[in-house]
Formats: sequence, structure tokens, C-alpha cells
Amino acid sequence: MAIIKKNGIEVSEIKESGSACYECGKADLSIFNFIKEVGETNTAHGFHEVNTKPAEYIALIHSELSECLEEFRSGHDATEIYYRESDQKPEGVPMELADAVIRCFDMAYVFGIDLEEAIKEKHEFNKTRPYLHGKQF
Repeated sequence: MAIIKKNGIEVSEIKESGSACYECGKADLSIFNFIKEVGETNTAHGFHEVNTKPAEYIALIHSELSECLEEFRSGHDATEIYYRESDQKPEGVPMELADAVIRCFDMAYVFGIDLEEAIKEKHEFNKTRPYLHGKQF
């Protein structure tokens, strides 16, 4: 069982079902509703006026994953979250992964993709695939 930590403090456990249980007191959002919330936030902040092409969204998603790689290259642990001194912006691998997911959610919102159903369908298909899908890694 993996332990998720924030600033070295245990904040949740990965249950056998694979879902994370955070003790934040906030009701869980479905992926569908989270996409809606992300899209509405980005609309309100003007991002949909400038990011309108699929290639732009893909580049932005890629840039977040590159930032995640840089966190590892800088010696940060996978679960480490730290805060920028100037404005307390959260930084680290978990934050860059979150940014990548948020960018994916925003793209799904803009282009009308039911990402929740797509994830479920793809996951069910992946369960039927052979070990390593016939690849070396």
C-alpha cells in the first residue's frame, strides 16, 4: 500500500480499490463535473479566448509533463510538494501532474469530449491486453 505525503506528512493512503481517500471534508467531484469546473474557471480567467487549437492544448499538456520531468531532474521526490516563497504557489511532481490533468480536462471541456466515459472504456480495454502489451517496456 503506497502512502501519499505532503511536505513529509502522510495525507492519504491508496486503498486496495486504487482510489485515494483525502481527509479534506469536501465532497468528491466526478471526472465529468471536475472537467466542467475546470472549463468554467478557465473561461472566467480568459484562457479560452487565446487557446483555441488542439495543437496548442497538446503543447501545453506536454509542457506540464516536461516540468514534471524537471522536478525529478532537480532531485525532488515523487510525493514532495513545496511552496514558492514569493506567492506560496505549490510546486513539485504532484503539482505538475495535476497541471497536466487540468490541461487535459480543459481540452475535454472545450472540444466536448466525454473524458470520463473515454477513460472507463479505455481502462476496460486495457484490462484485456496481454502482459506489457507485447512490448519490452
